[in-house]
Amino acid sequence: MEHSVLTLTLIFLLVLVGNPCPADYVAEVTADNPTAWWRFEDASSAAGATAADTAGPYDGTYNGDIQLDDGIVGQSAWFDGNLDYVSVGPMGTLPVQGSIELWLRTDAVQNYRNVFTTGPLGGITNGNNAIRFEEHATGDFFLAVGDDSGGLPDFVVSLTPAIMIGKWYHVVVTWDTAAGVVNGYLDGQRVIADEPNAFWPAELSDVKIGIGYAPWAERSWLGNADEVAIYDHLLNEARVQAHFAAAALTSVGTFEIGTMALAAAPNPFNPRTTLSFSLPQESVVELVAFDLRGRRVRELMAGVLPVGPHQVIWDGRDDAQRDLASGIYQVRLNASGRSAIARLVLVR
Repeated sequence: MEHSVLTLTLIFLLVLVGNPCPADYVAEVTADNPTAWWRFEDASSAAGATAADTAGPYDGTYNGDIQLDDGIVGQSAWFDGNLDYVSVGPMGTLPVQGSIELWLRTDAVQNYRNVFTTGPLGGITNGNNAIRFEEHATGDFFLAVGDDSGGLPDFVVSLTPAIMIGKWYHVVVTWDTAAGVVNGYLDGQRVIADEPNAFWPAELSDVKIGIGYAPWAERSWLGNADEVAIYDHLLNEARVQAHFAAAALTSVGTFEIGTMALAAAPNPFNPRTTLSFSLPQESVVELVAFDLRGRRVRELMAGVLPVGPHQVIWDGRDDAQRDLASGIYQVRLNASGRSAIARLVLVR
């Protein structure tokens, strides 16, 4: 036991003192061979500049006043919600099995804002017809397939019912047209499970990032997009979780917005630790623990808290009140558009 405690403590110190190299996330995605991957690590995002596809031949073009901002790994693209977008264009036949992966952050919860679209379906050019990721004013963030002008079947599934301003989200959708099913993942968790779907487009006809198919201001994304990738095969749950966990471990600063801090003591702990943080204003708070594979293991807090210091005790158990195994866990705090992460070592 003494040896195990020392080993885990050393691992914890390495994580605390030096963030893993950004290549950790890059290596995980590269291992899955994306056919296209827009990372926004470009020297310029001026109108007409190239948004490089780092995996294939599908370079995009920056349109409008897109800014290069801090991202999950390096830079991200920030869209101002007024006809800013990256145009990629046609990408050929939709594979029988495939996946779309992206990171997003919204600056406002508004109706019909699209962060990604594949273009018109079945030759129909009216309506917002596409495979698309769309935000609604209710807080829902949807995966949608179909034609809202009524010409084609419409398929809409909520990925999250409560998207938060300022929080980064990892989104992956996979499809299998032969089996007729869709799976969707949010922050490493499968939230759409083998959902039946009989209709997919024949082609990726007009891919755009930061706007819907029709270039309308009300369809424009207000916020960030990063690490957008398309695959010609299925990403399984383990690979989705590996991508999410690698990004979370690449840079704690990636997830910190503002100066909010989250501390834990004791750390390492067994079996309890106290998480401490301070709120500069009354906030809607979410405090959640994840394992190193990015799996959500415990919701510690969800609700409104007043301004000032707060403490939450974690007893080392999961949501089903089962004792968790020894290891490294990360606890993420989201509050009023700001986030912070603490990494903890549980030693049994």
